[in-house]
Amino acid sequence: MSDSSESESWSDVDIAASLNLLADEIDPDTLGIDIGDAIVDGIAELAQDGDPELRRVTRAAVVRTLHDVWQGVRIDDRQERIDPPMAAVVYARELARRGVELHALLRAYRIGHDAVERAWSVAADKLIPNAGLRAQTMERAFRFFFAYVDAVSVQVTLRSMACRAENAAHGVSAMTPTP
Repeated sequence: MSDSSESESWSDVDIAASLNLLADEIDPDTLGIDIGDAIVDGIAELAQDGDPELRRVTRAAVVRTLHDVWQGVRIDDRQERIDPPMAAVVYARELARRGVELHALLRAYRIGHDAVERAWSVAADKLIPNAGLRAQTMERAFRFFFAYVDAVSVQVTLRSMACRAENAAHGVSAMTPTP
């Protein structure tokens, strides 16, 4: 990984090595706890609850999700189908059970997405001196992160709509938490 022209096209091997370097540098456990706190504190529907169990569950779901995302970005950014990790599905169900609206859950993914991209940018600036390699590495990582959040958002929305339809069929208000 020499410091050559920024316009140089880097090999997949060089980019993969840089992705692995960044994934090794950024601890998903530490970042996940920080993101979990940002989600609970930054979304009014969650912050007003003041439930320490909600904070614990949020942190755990984010940490598990980040481990899966780190693994995904290491493997390949061109996956045809991205399935949400079980932690994300369970977390979405928990929030639905608490009566949290879909927009708040989707906001949680956007908060996490932003924090992940910022953390990877800081690490890349520190660890990848060649601007061209850094740009190509971050482009690949950011494409994966966006595809992940997009796929999960679609799946969470579809599951939420199905849950609402089921509740409506049983005469349960969309705002009523389900057991």
